[in-house]
Amino acid sequence: MGADYGTLTRPLVSVDAVLLGVVVDALQEEAASLASCRCPIAPHRHRTTIDHDSTTMRFSAAAQVLLTDQWLADRATDGRALARISRPLGARTVRRAWGVLDALGADLTGLIGLERRQEAVEAAGVMEDASLPSESAVALVFSQIPQLPGCTRLTPSQEDALTRLGAALGTIVYGVDALEDLEDDLRSGAFNPCLREGVIDRDRLEATAAMVQNSLAAIKDSLSRLPLQRHRELLENILVERQARKADKAADAARAFIAAAQPPTSRMPRTFAALWAMLLTMWGILTMSGEGDEQRRQRQCSDCGGCDCCCSSVLDCSSRDNGDADGCEVCDCDGCSTCDACDGGCCAVCECCGGCDCG
Repeated sequence: MGADYGTLTRPLVSVDAVLLGVVVDALQEEAASLASCRCPIAPHRHRTTIDHDSTTMRFSAAAQVLLTDQWLADRATDGRALARISRPLGARTVRRAWGVLDALGADLTGLIGLERRQEAVEAAGVMEDASLPSESAVALVFSQIPQLPGCTRLTPSQEDALTRLGAALGTIVYGVDALEDLEDDLRSGAFNPCLREGVIDRDRLEATAAMVQNSLAAIKDSLSRLPLQRHRELLENILVERQARKADKAADAARAFIAAAQPPTSRMPRTFAALWAMLLTMWGILTMSGEGDEQRRQRQCSDCGGCDCCCSSVLDCSSRDNGDADGCEVCDCDGCSTCDACDGGCCAVCECCGGCDCG
């Protein structure tokens, strides 16, 4: 990377770029020649590497430059200021990468506009289609390996298996990233296939995890169909075993985050809501079923000969209406001294009405 594109591009070297180089070299008729270089971390040491002029290194480095450019474009589309500023600075490096790929006979022009396709898919909100841009991008890169100089001749079915290997790897990369970034995307409001309208959707999360598992099975099947000249055990370890562990770890972490962020639902709120609804219903029935206490008191006390002041409670007058004179013993007769119309009325029998005019 540094020899072809400058020292500043060395940090672009990633596991994905190294993996692509291993796949290319595994399908070359002859293994790439070895070389050595100073270790970037410990410059006093020299490390064994693959010759940077080999087809393996030139293709994987150029593809990594283009994929990084598309990654920046995607972030710029999301409104990331740093990505928007940084992408134009690498324009010369990107043009050089296009030149290398053209010399190798690899056509990766399908990567152009990838960020717009990703944006359209996310805007549509169809969870099943969210991984398609990533899937198609890696599939395109892998589909061009048979066109490289020195590649083992592949049958059409083997070429198809190689393309499916790339598609499955792209799906895994997208799905694992979605699971790993779930907490950050939830906080920032960024798109994530495990979210629905800004809220974690457990069904979507499980669907993403299942999608990754299906892609792992597809990778294992595709590898078994390829005429690899070398590195088979290494590729099985990286693409199957390590990716499976990484996927399981990401899914478990996402499930644990959901469990911590969404405590178990309690039945108490529903119980209180039901009780409150029942009380409101009973109140409505009681209110609408007939007269209230005040209406009943006025009706019953109207039989007290006009001296309503003696009927301080419904029970008092109710007792009197039933012929029980003692029911008026607790009548509040204050003010009955002016009750001139109480002849034979309530005050005639109330013991507390001794000072009543009609007593």
